[in-house]
Amino acid sequence: METDVINIETGSPHVFRFDNIMDADLCDELISYIINHTDKVQNATEEPYGVSFPYTSYPPELKTKVEHYIEKVTNLISSLYGKSLKHDCAETLYWKIGTSMDFHPDAMPMENFSEERIQNEIGIGSSIFTRVFTCITYLNDVDEGGETVVDRRLITDPPENDVSHFVSKPNKGCAVAYRTYCTHKVEEVKSNGRFTMAMFFAEDGKEI
Repeated sequence: METDVINIETGSPHVFRFDNIMDADLCDELISYIINHTDKVQNATEEPYGVSFPYTSYPPELKTKVEHYIEKVTNLISSLYGKSLKHDCAETLYWKIGTSMDFHPDAMPMENFSEERIQNEIGIGSSIFTRVFTCITYLNDVDEGGETVVDRRLITDPPENDVSHFVSKPNKGCAVAYRTYCTHKVEEVKSNGRFTMAMFFAEDGKEI
């Protein structure tokens, strides 16, 4: 049974934390699917932190549940952002004990790249230019480590002497969403593995 989503204050208009956003049963279904198919699903890809599954590889019933969740998150973030968003991609990820990820943004301004590199390597329509929001949903509690640390500023903001971060602890059914221009990292997973669903969003050009 779904509970009311709680929007937690983060101290930044670019970062949102949502508690109770994903139903616990769906969290368990997704984890079970990852555990039971890590070595079997052809669409699963190996990453430095573990295994990644695009949601399009799920069986129909589970895929439908995830699509309903994606719609819920899309509408919520759109309302807070003030512009209508469209879902770009979603994947579930398993982070093994000992894994982490350093600070990085999920998108970059086009002016940061040479025209030659955009044309020959990246592509003008690349998601590195079009994505505006990332949302990470935690599917399980991580006892130690695995926090998402997000810079409250955008990389395009003027530099400041004091860098301020929001730290999001991985709690089952909760999520952190942030502008793709916010640098962020994942602290080392030190206890049980970290299961998440990552979603990315672009603007669809409509004001709301």
